[in-house]
Amino acid sequence: MQTLNKSSKEETSVVSRGPLFASSGIVDLIKRSYLVIFLGLAVVAGAIASPYFLTGRNIENIIVTGVVVSILAIGQFKVIVTRGIDLSVGSIAALGTVMVAVLLRQGLPIPIVIALTLAVCAAAGLINGIAVVYGGITPFIATFAMLSIARGVAYLIQVGTLIEVSNPTYLKLFTGSLLGIPNSVILVIVVMLVTAFIMKYTTFGRQLYAIGGNPEAARLSGLPVNRNLITTYVISGLFSGLAGLILAAQLQQGSSLLAKGYELNAIASAVSRRDVALRRDRQSDQRRYRRSPHRHHFQHHEPGRHPAGAPTDRAGIGHSHRRILYRRGRSQTA
Repeated sequence: MQTLNKSSKEETSVVSRGPLFASSGIVDLIKRSYLVIFLGLAVVAGAIASPYFLTGRNIENIIVTGVVVSILAIGQFKVIVTRGIDLSVGSIAALGTVMVAVLLRQGLPIPIVIALTLAVCAAAGLINGIAVVYGGITPFIATFAMLSIARGVAYLIQVGTLIEVSNPTYLKLFTGSLLGIPNSVILVIVVMLVTAFIMKYTTFGRQLYAIGGNPEAARLSGLPVNRNLITTYVISGLFSGLAGLILAAQLQQGSSLLAKGYELNAIASAVSRRDVALRRDRQSDQRRYRRSPHRHHFQHHEPGRHPAGAPTDRAGIGHSHRRILYRRGRSQTA
């Protein structure tokens, strides 16, 4: 009988506060889906501005064009998770296009060209990581310096003029399609899935979140903070090189003038993804807390107050709850 009365009272209170709960639910939905809303508004505006916006060819061009920024953003995401920033991703991608063009012109095999290009770009990321970790330089300053260095090196290699990329096998590898899906899109999907798995299910990914949450606490906990930070910048440089490989195939040229401003797009994309990921983790923690059968024992209340009106001590724990905890402690020790 008491259970029925309690449930009826809860239902009455929920019904009486229905509009409030409905409005708060709508606000939460908007906060969770603001990126989708803005995307929908952009699609509507594009469709109104041009009748060719929603054609299949234009949609394919938009997706293929966004592949380069997406790969840069994936590498940037790892850096931002650790409270860092990488302003050199666009310049390293431009360096990658020049390396591809020069090596292909020398007649080297395509696998060696790809491996050497990725190695050079990863080395640039390694320099960033060493400067940040062991040089004590702020990530903004260290990567901003690499922004100029990478473009300068690319300009010196190309000797002032752009280099054409005309190898048909290489162009087909990165601009061809498989079952109607562009190879570059398949590549970015694979990279995204692998990165998501690493960040969520591996020790390395969880350590990056721990470093971003509190670097000093992570260090005192015995985590390899320096090694992980350097690895993060190396991965960012590696992904920048991969973006350069795709960009060189798309534009069929290598030049130090390419990918200007791409670092800002990558940062904006990575920050939005990190915001969504953190909000998702926070909501998951809240759901886990609500499902806990003993959650009321860990609720914090002001000293001297209790939701049910029961007296509390200075720690804000009700006397009845303290007795329950005391009994459980005695039963466990027994």
